Amino acid sequence: MTRKQLTNIAIVVAIAVTWLLFAGLVVFGLLTDRQRTIELGGVALERVMEGQHARLSLALHTMEQDLRKEAAYIAVHDSLTESALKERWQPIMEIEWAISSIAVATENGSEHELARLDGHWRFSTTTKADELPLLTEWSLNDPIGGGIPRIGELQSDPRKSLWFGQALGDRGSDPVWSITTNSDSTEALHVALLVRADRPTMPYRVVRFTLAPERLIKALGQPISVHTELYMSQLELPWLRADTGTSALVMTKAITNWSAGKQSVPFSFEVSGSEYLARIGAFSAAGMQIYTGAVLPLDKLKKWTAGQRNALKVAACLLLVLGVLMTWVLMRSRRTDRIALRQERKSLTQERKLAKVTSEREILDREVHHRVKNNLQVVSSILNLQADRITDTQAKTEYMRGKRRIDSMALVHHKLYAQTDLRNIDLSIFITQVANAMKAMFEPESRSVSHSVDTAGLKLNADTSIQVGIILCELLTNCYKHAFPYVTGGHIEIRVRKEEQDVYRLNVKDNGKGLLRDPDKAEAELGLELVEALADQIDGRMEISTENGTNISITFRMQGDGSMRKI
Repeated sequence: MTRKQLTNIAIVVAIAVTWLLFAGLVVFGLLTDRQRTIELGGVALERVMEGQHARLSLALHTMEQDLRKEAAYIAVHDSLTESALKERWQPIMEIEWAISSIAVATENGSEHELARLDGHWRFSTTTKADELPLLTEWSLNDPIGGGIPRIGELQSDPRKSLWFGQALGDRGSDPVWSITTNSDSTEALHVALLVRADRPTMPYRVVRFTLAPERLIKALGQPISVHTELYMSQLELPWLRADTGTSALVMTKAITNWSAGKQSVPFSFEVSGSEYLARIGAFSAAGMQIYTGAVLPLDKLKKWTAGQRNALKVAACLLLVLGVLMTWVLMRSRRTDRIALRQERKSLTQERKLAKVTSEREILDREVHHRVKNNLQVVSSILNLQADRITDTQAKTEYMRGKRRIDSMALVHHKLYAQTDLRNIDLSIFITQVANAMKAMFEPESRSVSHSVDTAGLKLNADTSIQVGIILCELLTNCYKHAFPYVTGGHIEIRVRKEEQDVYRLNVKDNGKGLLRDPDKAEAELGLELVEALADQIDGRMEISTENGTNISITFRMQGDGSMRKI
């Protein structure tokens, strides 16, 4: 045989082998079509359940955080009045519609509870567990509350409730979850937290949220129903229009089949001649074992792979005709693979870049403050050089005052970027560092002056920290330069407290000679004007008291997207 013939034979053999392989793949594809459909449905179900877990965990965590806030509020109030609790609890329940009642009970059996009933609110106050409670009811449309007090029916002792016992017996500081069954066979979800007494005369108190599971699940944004601690959802495809009765029957059948073996893998079943694929699994959230599941119509899912089956059949009929095109198809396939590989590498590179950007964000924030500090120091050095050339004493003094204020701003930025967390600046550490640096700046005059810092564990963001730090530098400068003219020295007290929901107060108090607003003292007046201007930038105001020294008070609000909180 000639070389050309050998080549043709090789081509024919190659085509025949390719045809046989292709035919084998077609047969294999037809035989494994159902398995692929189930695997595809399993992936869809898994993603649905992951979304369920994430939303449930977030909802439960949010409730725990709200409960901790209420516990902190109750801990600092020895006595709780009905009006105060109404004004605090009713807005919370109007926002969190899943909360059906909020209560606080003591170890003595007394209890305050605000509950949302059908069409109205009810506030009950129980002094002793064996006495009739005082009830107050008003309409849901009343945003303030009110109603006429009356004596209600005797309620159960809160100390006998499951949520009270679990919270009282818990030795940790985390909320405790429990589930109880109401008289109408519906379930109620409770989360309770023990509020420990800070004095021997005060009893232990337990604050509790009661949640309606169906409202909690409905808030997650997906049709989910509750069934004996089992959360089920039916994934409705765009072409599926099952009525409520059919959906309930499907879910009930899925739970029944799953209860027999408690399998965690997808399983199929039939209802009214239609086949469904379901998966139910457990995950832990808030100390509870919660089961979630999803149901997918398998008949509708098969349409997703119908095109593949038809393609396999057509391919089997056109194998001989498409033999010539197999090489081209192979080349296209290999080209597609190369494109996919490049896309994958590109995606991996982008992911790495994104991770690098995220990790460098904190470094960049610190670098910004560091560069600002360096630039301010350069400006300060330039002013210092210019001041050396000024012969007029008063002009040179004013130059140096301006330089000192720039040095103060550089100091604030320097101490800021040295903090460990720029999103939540520890106010105690930050103010202490700034105050120590200002004391060193005014040596030796400041050696006989002491200072103290009390911030009550408050934290704030970087934007507000800069403003407060600059204000503090200006106030400390006034103290060191004007408050203690004698060698006996004195003491400066720095204090920060929360006044209202979003209003805070900075006090800088000294026991010096007192402040007299004298227009002839231009330097002190300019310093106070600067403080007033800086306070206005953070929605604040300045107040001055000259009793037993000087007490300058600055009220302000948090700036930027941060929030101040107590730890």
